[in-house]
Amino acid sequence: MFRASTYVRPRALMYRRILLAFDGSPDGRDALVHSQNVAAACGSTVHLVAIVDSPERMLTLEGGASSFANQGVETRALLDEAVRQLTGTGCAAAAS
Repeated sequence: MFRASTYVRPRALMYRRILLAFDGSPDGRDALVHSQNVAAACGSTVHLVAIVDSPERMLTLEGGASSFANQGVETRALLDEAVRQLTGTGCAAAAS
């Protein structure tokens, strides 16, 4: 009997690239670990991206321009940390 939970497709047919929108939240970190496990099993590369609020939206806040710049720096650091975590376990990873 076929059970989807125990069926493993051959490695060549699995994922080559995994795209993960990562925000550093607890759910995001769980998704990072899951992506890491899938990438390790498939020999795939994890590509990390993050969404940053637009400068127009940030300008409505006090000090908006500097907030946008700070958000970009913080987001890059977050993505770099996630890439280090993935590569530290032997997974190929890149951040955009």
